[in-house]
Amino acid sequence: MKEVAIFGEAITFGFSVLRRDTQFPDILLTMSVSNAGGLADIFCRPFRQDGSEDLRQGPFISDAVWRSNHTSGADYVFISRNHTEFNAQVRAANTQSGVQLFSDIWCAIWAMSDTPASVELELDVVHETRSLVDRETDAVEAIFGECCALGGCPAWRALSEQLFGGGDGTEAPLDLCHVPGSVCDAEGHAVRINMAGWGLDCEMPVAEFKKFPRLQKLDVSHNALRGDVEDILAGLTSLRNLNEFRATDNLIDGRINSVPVCRFARRNMTVLNLERNGLIGALPDCLFDDSTTLKELHLGGNSLSSTIPDVITLNSTLEVISLEDCRLEGKVPKSLANLTKLMSLDLRQNDLTGKLDDDLFGSNVLRIVSLQGNRLTGKVPSSIAQGDIMRVVALDGNRFSKLPDEWMDGEGARLSTNLRELRLSENKLKGGFPLVLAQLPELRVLDISDNSFGGPLPAEENLFVKTWWIQMANNSFSGPIPDEWESVGIVTRTALDTGRLPFVDLSNNNLTGDVPEFILDGTNFPPGTAVVLSGNDFTCPGNVSIPPHLQGLDCRK
Repeated sequence: MKEVAIFGEAITFGFSVLRRDTQFPDILLTMSVSNAGGLADIFCRPFRQDGSEDLRQGPFISDAVWRSNHTSGADYVFISRNHTEFNAQVRAANTQSGVQLFSDIWCAIWAMSDTPASVELELDVVHETRSLVDRETDAVEAIFGECCALGGCPAWRALSEQLFGGGDGTEAPLDLCHVPGSVCDAEGHAVRINMAGWGLDCEMPVAEFKKFPRLQKLDVSHNALRGDVEDILAGLTSLRNLNEFRATDNLIDGRINSVPVCRFARRNMTVLNLERNGLIGALPDCLFDDSTTLKELHLGGNSLSSTIPDVITLNSTLEVISLEDCRLEGKVPKSLANLTKLMSLDLRQNDLTGKLDDDLFGSNVLRIVSLQGNRLTGKVPSSIAQGDIMRVVALDGNRFSKLPDEWMDGEGARLSTNLRELRLSENKLKGGFPLVLAQLPELRVLDISDNSFGGPLPAEENLFVKTWWIQMANNSFSGPIPDEWESVGIVTRTALDTGRLPFVDLSNNNLTGDVPEFILDGTNFPPGTAVVLSGNDFTCPGNVSIPPHLQGLDCRK
């Protein structure tokens, strides 16, 4: 399952687990967040069989029995077959094999930060009881010895008490088959190892990881692992089944444009995540051309000082590209239009320049585009928000000077009706108010501040139906606030289902006239609402006190 988690909106899902003989299986839910800055957690509990379940909201902190640990990158929920709640709500059902017993689990994914999270969910079901084979257990023990000296790796040591209810904090569990986040096959070989955030402080123990011949996924993010990227990837290349490697937030250095890196990327790898390390060098063609099978490439937070290779073809398998804050320069390559499977693109906080082709964003599955903090110019491409499932477009902090004509006049505009966030602040955009943006049915956040928009605000009803953040400050809008704006979602309460405090900023424009009565009436707004109107030329009735949500309003009486 792949989705985008927006703050305040639950992504709900459920599943049924069959009991074999007298036991339910162990369940591992793995959620990967593929965009930088995105944070999300999973909350689960047994499904309520009494009909009281709210299918829109799902479980949260207050009623979850199982939840993930709120880390960035990959999160895990482990549901043990021995958990009492797992066995508490058993349902009998007639099947082709006779009457069988099921346990129904109900879960929700919630974004935990303002940055939308592009998430992918995997479910592993383990019916058999298994233990890690001796050779691999010895390798785990060696990793502990090398990387956890002098009381190190407290998170790893703490697992003993969590799993077995005992331990004095001096030892750590070595059998990865029973550690949340790791998975073994039926013969006791580790196929997935998660040591993210365990406190490993050492040279990357490549020699020990090479002793896991069936390893498919390895996550050692958020540690203090050191080593040259060429040596590390050259060593891991011998693991023929390895297809995902995550090592975010470590101390790995070296050049990304090297033969070992390319050889590693060409051997059935699907995920390579080396964000926020000490990598240097130019981006090699092999990470983008037909020679790689990569689906996700994460190199953000490294000093690459490179251009983006213009070698992408229609055969590209890339679905996620995350290259934020890499000191990238030059133009966004035209071949980016060939990424028909692209779901998330993050190129923010670089030094990219030039204009974007109008048809650059042709993927029908594109969900997130983040290009803020560059020096891009010209017209915003009309294709950037056309995809049916587009959720977030962030172009703030560039030098764009024009919106698509259809966005301005509303004729033929093909903006995604599922768009949740549109950020266009700190550009050089001009013209009248882009009415079509205020009519998007699912828009939650609109930021067009710090531009050169002008003219009157549209006297239209039913604008911003679900938008709780409206930022239009530092433009040149003029005239009064229309009475029709009494029907915006913040006032009618249709924009308040996300749990966020509404915010409207019209400051530092050229607005005039009386402050509308519906704005002065504090009962129209929930507690905590902020409406900022300073820096205009409004008139206020002499006998009306300024309500709390309008504190700081300067106007003539």
